[in-house]
Amino acid sequence: AAKLEIATATAEGLLRAAAYFQTEYRKKLATPYPPSSNTGQYPHRRSGHGQLSVDFDPQTIDAVARTQTIRLGYNRAIPHPAYSSTPPSYYMVALEIGRNSRGAYWDRKGLVAFMNEHARGMVAAALGSARKSA
Repeated sequence: AAKLEIATATAEGLLRAAAYFQTEYRKKLATPYPPSSNTGQYPHRRSGHGQLSVDFDPQTIDAVARTQTIRLGYNRAIPHPAYSSTPPSYYMVALEIGRNSRGAYWDRKGLVAFMNEHARGMVAAALGSARKSA
């Protein structure tokens, strides 16, 4: 019983942290287009579908309690209305690590840069808010 309580409490904390990371990263992707983003900036929002593709999985306490892990990334299942065969997640990854037609990297900030810049402080904030609510 105690092991289940610990697994459930951990899962709740992981879900809170994932939702917090998702929300904060989506805020970074909210700068409107035009203008286009430049090298070293987060992509600017055109349609908003790339921003909405930021997701985490699993999303239930039971599933997280079983695995004790959550994946945060871009959801391939979210369709782009204008380009049905190419999900917005493709463009988000391409802007972060892909190359343009001239072979130069797009070099926009993405999820990896966001986590490197903000993870430590955000985990501390998420844990702090979890302690306050307990």
